[in-house]
Amino acid sequence: MNQAPSSSISLSAVWLTFGAETLSVIFDCRWLIVLCAIIMLADMWWAYSEHMYHVKNCKTEEEKKKYEWRRSRAVRRTSMKFVDYLTLLLVGVVLGLSIFEPYGIATRVQTGAIGVLIGAACDLCSIWGHIAVVKGYKFNRDTVIRFFKKFLIAIVKRKSEDIGEALEDTIIKKEGEE
Repeated sequence: MNQAPSSSISLSAVWLTFGAETLSVIFDCRWLIVLCAIIMLADMWWAYSEHMYHVKNCKTEEEKKKYEWRRSRAVRRTSMKFVDYLTLLLVGVVLGLSIFEPYGIATRVQTGAIGVLIGAACDLCSIWGHIAVVKGYKFNRDTVIRFFKKFLIAIVKRKSEDIGEALEDTIIKKEGEE
């Protein structure tokens, strides 16, 4: 309450500017947000399918209680995933605006897409895990991670062969040490 009117006006102006910039970024990346929503719904769908698979195969009531589906928990987790996706998107965009665009490496939409793809890779692992349980497949998370590493290297190599080779050497060296 003891705040001077000029500072509250300044604060409002800063938030208005930041809000307009954020809305501009979100508008530029609207298809990435749609992709996030599709991936989240697919993950929730397959998680529910896995739940039904376990409930169907339970022999006792105690086992069924172990696999109880809590709708509020599922909605809360899905909502938090959406917040995480938006955070990854905005971090990618900010990095693009501050580092990558001035040097001509990538646009803010491209860096935002990379941020979203990090979250999408995690969710795709989750979806593949649910599908594997429901369909009876054996799921190996290390294989999926290796696939995403090779996919990332291939994308980077298309932009710059030298950076792609350095990234490949680093990842292969790191895997060799483990």
